[in-house]
Amino acid sequence: MREVVLKVHHIPIPELIQLAKMVRSRFIEHADVFPNPPISLPSLKQEIEALASCEQEMIARNYSKKLERDSHAAAVVSDLKLLRIYVSQVANGNETIINMAGMGLKRPSTSTSHTPPISILSLTPLKEAGAIRIMIKKERLHRGIIVEINRDLHGGGEWKEVSTHSESNIKIRGLTSGELVWVRVRAIATRGRMTDWTAPQSVRVT
Repeated sequence: MREVVLKVHHIPIPELIQLAKMVRSRFIEHADVFPNPPISLPSLKQEIEALASCEQEMIARNYSKKLERDSHAAAVVSDLKLLRIYVSQVANGNETIINMAGMGLKRPSTSTSHTPPISILSLTPLKEAGAIRIMIKKERLHRGIIVEINRDLHGGGEWKEVSTHSESNIKIRGLTSGELVWVRVRAIATRGRMTDWTAPQSVRVT
């Protein structure tokens, strides 16, 4: 069985905070699929909030908070690793279930293994009707970004390409107000190599 992937090590604290918030919200949204998580989700929320507070103090140059921040970061990472193991047990290789938790499957080694990965930093609805904004973390070797959406992920809906960009700040228009859409992205790197798709993330269009 392939390994469930959730990168939690060696990432900036702001990204860890966003990742933890996303995973926690997925467990709440899909409580029927993940009914018995091995950690307390309210406690995870408290750790995330404490980590975010310490990070703000560090940004304000209150460096006395570093040890406390690192302690909360370690607790969040530990909780996420336990959730990853739990998802692996529940999903039993079912990629749709794994994606519901905001996680992915480790892919077999291919020519893309040396291509830097791409990730979604944020996915938000815009005040403009039928529009969303996607903030991407891209690397220098990424020459283009392919965006696909799925309007019925859990029902087996098809992924459809909606945009190809070279920038990390992407606006998608022409969606239907009120609908829930799932988004994933991949990058085109040098020599035509492709990254893996990111784990799907959902957003409600305004």
